[in-house]
Amino acid sequence: MRLKFLFLFCLSYNITSVLYAQRSLSDFIDSAQRNSPLIKDNQNQSKANQLEIERLKAQFTKPQVGITGNYLFAPILSTDNKTTKIELNSKGAQNYYGQDLGLTNGGQYQGLVTVTIPLFYHERYKAYEEQAQVASVIIFKYAN
Repeated sequence: MRLKFLFLFCLSYNITSVLYAQRSLSDFIDSAQRNSPLIKDNQNQSKANQLEIERLKAQFTKPQVGITGNYLFAPILSTDNKTTKIELNSKGAQNYYGQDLGLTNGGQYQGLVTVTIPLFYHERYKAYEEQAQVASVIIFKYAN
């Protein structure tokens, strides 16, 4: 009996807290401002504009480093000792089909590191930054 009473009390308490009604105009306005999808959308657009400004600043003012590597190997079909087998990097087969072992030397290795430093993009970055700031001001103006 006591457990049943406790359960009903908790249930009625939860229901009354959910069914709380606004009592004045300021309650309605506060609730509308807290739950407005347009205000949240404007806040998200403003944050997106700030992130775009940071991305453009990194792109137009910071150096970029790129690393590229290639490895080319030329497998052969070896027919030494009257057996046919594929060798990825031959150690000196005598009878084979495929690339000449003297030309490939077991494979080709390439490595490339590039550093790109933007020298004359500062003015372009300033133009993009101003555009994004104007967009943020417009969004902020309509949000309030």
